[in-house]
This record gives sequence, structure tokens and C-alpha cells, in this order.
Amino acid sequence: MNKNELLKAMEIVRPAIGTPETDQGDCFAFTKEGYIATYNDSISIKHPFDIGFVGACNASNLHKLISKTKRDEITIKEEENYLHIKAGSAKGKMVFDKEITMPIDDISHIEGDWQRVPDNFITGLETCIFSCSKDPDKALLSCIKVCKDGYMVGGCHSRITKYDLSSKFKMDDFLVPSDAAKFLIKFAVTHVAEGLGWLHFKAEDNSIFSCRTYEEEYENWYSQIFDDFYSDAVKTKFPDRIHNILDKAEIFTDSDTKAALIDKDATNSVLIKIIKNKMVFSAEGSSGNFKEVVKIDSEDADGLVFKCNIKYLKDIMGMSQDVVIDLNCMMLKFEEDNWKHIIALVNMK
Repeated sequence: MNKNELLKAMEIVRPAIGTPETDQGDCFAFTKEGYIATYNDSISIKHPFDIGFVGACNASNLHKLISKTKRDEITIKEEENYLHIKAGSAKGKMVFDKEITMPIDDISHIEGDWQRVPDNFITGLETCIFSCSKDPDKALLSCIKVCKDGYMVGGCHSRITKYDLSSKFKMDDFLVPSDAAKFLIKFAVTHVAEGLGWLHFKAEDNSIFSCRTYEEEYENWYSQIFDDFYSDAVKTKFPDRIHNILDKAEIFTDSDTKAALIDKDATNSVLIKIIKNKMVFSAEGSSGNFKEVVKIDSEDADGLVFKCNIKYLKDIMGMSQDVVIDLNCMMLKFEEDNWKHIIALVNMK
């Protein structure tokens, strides 16, 4: 068999390798259907690769051995619970379990038919993923909600992103955990199907990416947020060198101190004042303080003063620097053709 084809297949499924502590966790499984598969209790990935026999072997060792092999053609045979691997004059013998105990078959069950995803599905996940909660106690808010009406939303109580998809779904709303989405976005997904507690995504190369999902109701708490801006909200634009300014301001915050555990938004925040055609950035903490004044084109926001989490601003600045400021709602709104993003301002009291 071709070494590079095997390496490619192993690289595709590696994100779902489990830990050595779990049953066959650190293993590649070779299935009777002709797949190489991995499983780690949160996600499972399988890719077409028919090795010619069924069983499981240590993933780390097999990958290391094959990746260090210089020959393009190798032979792998299964005999008496061992894999016999030969490349030129080099030979290896690796323990092989003929029984696959990881629940690949249970995971693979599909309810209903495969449904085609919108063309911009992966772009939508990439756009929403950074807004999801990182708090392990808020499992639902760590998910991206994909809605049959043709949009997806990801967010927590400090920021939220809504992305409009190019078409609607023929299946009910579903939740994609952000921890799974960060791996899923690397696949050219074409279809999705529901399983029993799992979601399955099919890619162009016929890989199948599966992830656990939640059956709890993801309440529509965000429905009015994007429309709640007052008529006196002001449009302006952050300066081009905003990233550099925020990087410097962050040096003087207490984001790494014990105080940050109590109020992370407040301790890692920047105070922004707009005075005529100037935007004044300032930050302070136990190590000192920082201030920078930058000219801006607009004078419409003259007199506005607000405080915002630095990381949240840095995350969105790569997508848009045009902003709507609403101090009545205590929110910043960023918007392009097919997405909207809201950041809640830090209370200055």
C-alpha cells in the first residue's frame, strides 16, 4: 500500500484520538466497512481506507512508525494479533486487537436521511465559534445553534454572533458544540444527519465527522438583542491601528490576577472616550496605566464614553472596524452583509 495515502488518512482522523485511559482511546480502528476511525467520547472521525482486515492498534506508535518510513510503498499484514509492517529492509511488529471496543457502530446510527448543508455552512461556524461561552458550567452556551430557518447563532451573555446561511434546512434546529466545531471547520462538509445523541457530517472526501450534541432546549434568548438599538445609537469606526493599541492597553490590565477571576470583563477592559474627532484609549491596573489618542474621521460620536473587554474587541476587529455604539442598551454592534455581532459593554459604576 502507499505510505502517503495511509498517512493522509491517519492525519484526517487524528483529532478524535482519545486518551490512553479510555478503552481503545489512543487507537486507530480499521472497520469492516473499509474505514479508519477514531473516537474520544466527544467526537469521532472516520475516513475511507480499506487496510484489508478489522481491528485496532495504538495510534501514536503506528503514526510515528509510518511517518518515519522513507519508502513510498509499504506492506502491512495482520497475523496472530500483531501487525507486521515492512518497508524495504525495515520491519516492525505491533500489537493488534482484532476486536474493536470503541462504540463506532453505535455512533454511526443515522435517523432519517442525509441533508445537504448550505454552501456557506463552514464559514458560518468559523464566524460564530469565537463568541461561544468557554464556561464548562454553561454547556448550551458553548454551542452554535444551527436553525432550520437559515441562520446560526453562537454566543454567551457578554457577546453573540448571528450568521445568515445561504439556504434553509430540511431538519430541525440542532446544536454543534464549539469544541467540536473547531475541528469540524477543517472539513469540506457537504451533508448533515442526526443520530442518537450525535450529529454526523459528511465531507467531500467521504470522511464522516460525528460529534455529541445536546437535546436540551436552547432558548431563543437572543431574539431581540439585534433589534434593540435605540434611535440615538451612533455609528463610527475604530482606527486602523486598533490592534496595536489594544495590545499595548492589555499590558496594563490585571487580566492575569486573582481579581480577574471575580470580574474578567472589568479587569481586562479598555476605557474609550470620544472627544470631537479623537478617540482616547486608556487602561490601568496594578502595574501602571496606559493612554493613547488617535484621530478618527467621524465627529458624530463626540462625548461618548464606554468601557469594553479588550479580548472581545480584538476578536472582532479582524472582521470589521465599523461599529454602532448604543449606550442606552450598553452594547456595541458590528454588522456586514450576512452577519451581526454584539458586544456587551462593561459597567463603569
